[in-house]
Amino acid sequence: MADCVALSCKTATQFERAAKLDIYHFACHYLYKMLAVILFCVYSTQNSFAELLGIGVFFVFFTQFIINVGMNLGLLPVTGVTLPIFSHGGSSLLGSFLLLGIVGNVWMNRRVKA
Repeated sequence: MADCVALSCKTATQFERAAKLDIYHFACHYLYKMLAVILFCVYSTQNSFAELLGIGVFFVFFTQFIINVGMNLGLLPVTGVTLPIFSHGGSSLLGSFLLLGIVGNVWMNRRVKA
């Protein structure tokens, strides 16, 4: 409780809420950078199919990100959509890494023309 007084928190729950907000802010910042890297990889390729595939992967992550942020802000109803890379769930994490692997393959073969 002394730590909360030093941090000008009235209760321990406010301190916990502030800590969760910091973690959520870090996750959103990381996902924002990941989306920017995906777009950079997609637009540096010379293959039109790989570009369309990468844009699809971008929109999957972007949609999950927007829905999750909207749920946490109270703007959207709460659903079962996970925050990519950070939320629990084995199949969601496996699917996210699979999609990131596809983007990595697009980046490795960016100079191959269709």
